[in-house]
Amino acid sequence: MKKLGRTILFLFAAVAMICFFATETAPAAAKSDSQPSVKINKKNIDVDIKAPFTVKVKTKDLSENCWLGYTIDKQNSSGDYEYYSNYTCEEKKNGKYIFTIYDSGTYRLNFSAVEDYGDWYWDTYEDSCIINVRNIGPEKREFALLVDSSQKINIDRGEFVSAEIVATKTEDDPFEYSPEDEWDRDDWFFGDWGFDDGSWSNDFYTDDTYSSSHQGEVSVNGDTIKAVKEGRATVKVVWKNEAGEEITENLTVDVTDPVYAPYEGYYLANSSYIYPSLSHKSEFSEIKLSTDNEKVCTVSYGAFNPVGFGTCKLTIVIDGKEFTDTINVYDPKLSDEMMLIKKKKTTVLTVSGLPEGIPVSYTSGDSKIVSVDSTGNIKAKKLGNTYISVHCEGLCDLTCSVTVGNGKKGMKAALQAKKYVGSEYSQEKRMQDGYFDCSSLAWRSYKDSGTAIGGSDTYAPTAADLGKYYDEAGKTIATEFVSPDELKPGDLIFYSTTNNGRFLNIDHVAVYYGANYGNVSSWYGDYGLENSGAIVHSRTGGVQLDNYSGYVPGGIVLICRP
Repeated sequence: MKKLGRTILFLFAAVAMICFFATETAPAAAKSDSQPSVKINKKNIDVDIKAPFTVKVKTKDLSENCWLGYTIDKQNSSGDYEYYSNYTCEEKKNGKYIFTIYDSGTYRLNFSAVEDYGDWYWDTYEDSCIINVRNIGPEKREFALLVDSSQKINIDRGEFVSAEIVATKTEDDPFEYSPEDEWDRDDWFFGDWGFDDGSWSNDFYTDDTYSSSHQGEVSVNGDTIKAVKEGRATVKVVWKNEAGEEITENLTVDVTDPVYAPYEGYYLANSSYIYPSLSHKSEFSEIKLSTDNEKVCTVSYGAFNPVGFGTCKLTIVIDGKEFTDTINVYDPKLSDEMMLIKKKKTTVLTVSGLPEGIPVSYTSGDSKIVSVDSTGNIKAKKLGNTYISVHCEGLCDLTCSVTVGNGKKGMKAALQAKKYVGSEYSQEKRMQDGYFDCSSLAWRSYKDSGTAIGGSDTYAPTAADLGKYYDEAGKTIATEFVSPDELKPGDLIFYSTTNNGRFLNIDHVAVYYGANYGNVSSWYGDYGLENSGAIVHSRTGGVQLDNYSGYVPGGIVLICRP
């Protein structure tokens, strides 16, 4: 009988523990067991060029706020997938789609459903399949060929018969050119924003690809084409298919002699892709890029991507013609981007990742709160929020957000919480080193900095129990979103995004860290720097710093100050 009693007691404790873990969830994880989904009925499709094929897409549990879309990307020579548009799609009933792709190659078809929850918070459900489009006939129907180089006409699943040049009438070329023309540009190509009358505008980007019918010159010897003169040429090819039928097609050949403009100055790491400046090229030109140091610069989507401080050698090969260059990348980093400092204390703000010799200047947003000298020495003078503007001459401007605090338990807890950023999220291991859920992060940040909170000295309460404890203790300072200027480091922000039956339906908690100044602008102008506040919390993806004003502000139901 005693043994049975102990068994029942053990089972009751196990069920209680399971219920605790099942309900203590962050907003991103607070979903039902039945998750929405998007599924394509095929993972790999083999199809002939220009041959229609059908896919069926099955969706599950998508709400009325969810929208479904598709894209097709083509794999390039580097293995990356790039946007592709030369296809048609006919949508049928019951999730059926009929696609036709007009070029050979490998493609990725992706269907995505986006569930919009408002407040800039959403989930995406997607699925994809690979499409291998087989060619029939000339291996290349449109291609670029470097001046003085040759290209054999290869026939896929067929047999070459003959080839000849198609003559172009003089009047078909509307462009005339003379060195005296005031805009002195190449006579046979214009960029994306060129006009039919040959005019162009500095207001628009011009990428110098072929878009005119200027007559280039090629020669044909059997099944081999040789490039003679820059411009566009047409070659008529006759070939036999596997059934022995003769088929005639015209090939478009752009004869190129690429010119490369070297990079100058410095480039900011992780700011944007940098496309090589190339002219005298074709829309059909084949471009291959490489670097000798991927810690400084990588290659993605046909562009260079600066990623780290240093110098890197670049290699650009276009239509078989090779260019090399050097790029200088700077990666400025502040020693502290969000500073919590005790009143009357001093510290030094430094900048790394800058080219040698770049002048740096510092300015305080409010010298009554903090002062800063020309070398970055900071002194905290008064409680409050402000920022330090750091100007790196000729390169960039940086901002260090500053909160001057009293150095008491809330500030200590906020500093401790920041130390945990990057740790893993786990409910099962919430009390183990290196793992946190939302409430154990809040509790352990205080505990590990010297203060036990929530009425427990040994184990972290749930977010709802933590909120209830401080609300009943009269520690509530707000029951909805308030300006970050009203908050102090260590304040606990409680959220409700589900109906879980607990106190105020609380399912998440975050630790307020301090000021977070960012530039605010719109179509109507630049409003300058504004404080949106910063929180530290643990959610799906781990412990992270987040924007207080941007993270589900409508879900805030309680703010307490332990």
